[in-house]
Formats: sequence, structure tokens, C-alpha cells
Amino acid sequence: MDDPIYILGYAIAEPTVAATNLLICAFSIYWFIKLKPLSNKYLAIKYWQWFFGFTALAALVGAFAHATRPYEAFWGTSLFKVAWILGGLGVSAVQMSATVLLKSEKLRKILSKLIIVQFVLFVIALFVYHHFMWVNINSAIGILAVLAVVHTGLFMKEKLPASRLILTAIFILLFVLLVKGFEMRLFIFNHHDLAHFIVIISMYFFYQGAIKLEGREIVNA
Repeated sequence: MDDPIYILGYAIAEPTVAATNLLICAFSIYWFIKLKPLSNKYLAIKYWQWFFGFTALAALVGAFAHATRPYEAFWGTSLFKVAWILGGLGVSAVQMSATVLLKSEKLRKILSKLIIVQFVLFVIALFVYHHFMWVNINSAIGILAVLAVVHTGLFMKEKLPASRLILTAIFILLFVLLVKGFEMRLFIFNHHDLAHFIVIISMYFFYQGAIKLEGREIVNA
């Protein structure tokens, strides 16, 4: 739904975009809680729990930013920046979740430093030029260049069930490009809403994959 709705005289812009953001937030909180028992023992799962936590916060702030877009002049673009930076922390978390699964300690240390550098550059880019493009670039690097590569290798070598589920999630996530590229609509939902539904489905497979990582990496082992 592109038209605003009014509650007590106040305009709520992009109501379905805000609502589907809140839906992402709700699912993320649920999966965050579900991973808690394993996160204290397994480092890879701990990073996945962080991903869901940061995603929940990003979606919550994003929902508020979209809903209050008519009042954006009051706070500028800061709300969207906050949401995007929180989402960037989530991307860094899944990168780290893959990094800790690597057998080479040297490679783990190098990638960990590169992930920090990537996040810092991402934040700088957002403040230099406020555009969602940086979110897409950062996500592509994190998910395709790191997460997908590591789990493709693990699946080819070990047929790891967790890797199969995580790669399935990444494949599903690619449909967001199709939906947004053609600006598809369904009933009252625009392409942003449909993309959010795809993200939720993808996150379900990420969650299932995270659970299957039990026993792969132990905290402080």
C-alpha cells in the first residue's frame, strides 16, 4: 500500500512497508530467543543469534522510519542510517559465523580483520553519501562473497546439512532482486512488501541452518 493512512490525525506513510518491517522484527526476535540455549556454547550459532538480534532492531527502526516519512524533515535521514547500520552489523555477524568454521587460524584472523574494515568503510560511505546502494553492496559482499563461498566449500567437502540450508536461504534471498527489479505487486502489497516476505522465508532457512551448526565450533575451545 503506497497511500498513507491516518491515525488520530497523524499520517502513517507506507503502512504496509512499516507493517512488514515489524513482521521481520517479530520473527527475528523469536529466532533470537530460540537460539539462546545454543549460543552460549557454540560460537558460530552465537553470531547467528547476533544476526537475528541486529536484524530485529534494524527492522524496528526501519518500520518507524517508513511510517513517519512525512516528518523526515524533523530528524533528517538519521533514522534510516541507524536502521542500515544495524543491518550492517547483522551482515558482519553472519560473515563471522562463517569465518569461525574455517580450519585455518591464519585465514580466520585475516577475514575477521577484513570484516571489521568492511563495516567501517560501509558506515563512512553512508555518511558521505546517504543512499541504500551501500546497503546492497555491503550485503552482497557479506552474503555472496563470504557466507555463500564458505558454505559452498563446506557443502562440497562435507555435505554439511547446515550449509545446504544456509545456501538455500541465500538462493531464496536472490528473488528479492527479481521482485524489486520488476517492481512486482500483489493485492495491496508493493515490491518492498513482497521483498520483506521473501526475506522472512529466507531467514527461516538461515535459522534452520544455524541450528544444524551445533557442535561445529565451541566457544573458547
